[in-house]
Amino acid sequence: MQLFKILQEIKRRRIWVIVVVLISALIGFLLAFKPGLPPHSRQYQQAIASADILIDTRNSQVVDVGGHGPELSTLASRANLLGNLMVTGPLKDTIAEAAGVSPEKLAVVPPGNAEEPGVAPAPVETGRGVNVPKSERSTLTFSTDDTLPILHVVAEAPDSETARELALATVVNLRKYLAAVATTQRIPAARQLVVRQFGSPTVTTATRGVAHSLAFGVALILALIGCAAVVGGSWFARSWKQFAKEEAEAGGNGKGGDGDAPSADDATPADDASNPAAQKARAALLTRSWPL
Repeated sequence: MQLFKILQEIKRRRIWVIVVVLISALIGFLLAFKPGLPPHSRQYQQAIASADILIDTRNSQVVDVGGHGPELSTLASRANLLGNLMVTGPLKDTIAEAAGVSPEKLAVVPPGNAEEPGVAPAPVETGRGVNVPKSERSTLTFSTDDTLPILHVVAEAPDSETARELALATVVNLRKYLAAVATTQRIPAARQLVVRQFGSPTVTTATRGVAHSLAFGVALILALIGCAAVVGGSWFARSWKQFAKEEAEAGGNGKGGDGDAPSADDATPADDASNPAAQKARAALLTRSWPL
């Protein structure tokens, strides 16, 4: 019975219902697609390649427990420093060019600051890279361990091959950079830093952006809420008019008499508490069932 009343109300207010449905569908469409001809989906695939790099010395401090080289914590700080060196400058551009990526389309996320734990570093973009859409952008993310000299590299790109090449180019060019600095500054071989890669990069894919199912769900919820507001508002307006009409009729019946002139007592308006008709009208409104 209640469902039938709701359907009847929707039929009476079908123009408002159509407007609500169209607005909800438009919001859902804009969540899922970018405006344009043709519209482009906001959902895209991203390839992710990860690699781990060990920052060590030629006389490995990981294997040589009783050696006299730098401590692991010192090497760990060097790994953090190297990660920050690749954020900007020629080293970043060299990595991008080796992987076949435009430097403007490559964003780099430096390792987190040990003095500010829990604060995620923001990607560093240069030049016109800030205007590059996320679906066309490549990202290199570096992270380190507080106690271990390991530099974690995560390369994201629109395709798997580019992501893999970015991870490999990072390892190769970091190794070349350390060798060039050691040669230029004539650092003894025993004190030179070396880069050791842990296996080949692993590549996975991830879906980014607003899912179409989520956009459809938002549109559906908005449509239901809007239709409920239309039905509820219509019921409230009609009930209020009915209440005003019944109260007016009750007031007219209370003032009616046998035609005699009203006395001084009769001229005083009757209180609602002593007017059975007014009480009956209010009770009818309060007990009226909600169609939902």
